[in-house]
Amino acid sequence: MSSKTVLSLLINLSKHAHPSPTTFGDALSCLATAFSQPKPLFQSNELLIASSAVSKSIPLLDSAIKQLDIGMNIDRRQDAQKVLSGLVYISEELENEAGLRELINSRHVKSIIGFIENTEGVEPENVEWEEVDLTGIPKSHYWWFESNESNE
Repeated sequence: MSSKTVLSLLINLSKHAHPSPTTFGDALSCLATAFSQPKPLFQSNELLIASSAVSKSIPLLDSAIKQLDIGMNIDRRQDAQKVLSGLVYISEELENEAGLRELINSRHVKSIIGFIENTEGVEPENVEWEEVDLTGIPKSHYWWFESNESNE
């Protein structure tokens, strides 16, 4: 998979002036893709373009995270984990994007993380979660790891 996948999703997202039902899905899809795509997400010659697209997309990403938080339920837990990790991966590669850091530290992200932690061990009712290989996920993405693992 080419690094252009997340970049092209970000560029398309940045073309929207205001949040909408379409941008909600597009923003979450972009972040989930950033989770699953090989790292690094961007080649060095793509960083400026990616940074510009992210900067323009912050209001859309913020709105999507807010809506995800409002509609959070156990069936969406794994999707939320992917979205959060994708957000962090993009932020790590675009270190100078203060808007991403603010979003990561927002009350909506904290609320989603709290939901994930509070529903640890609860199985979804309407979906089957996919098997996720945790070996490639950094421990800093603690919402993937059971709390008893971090206490060992």
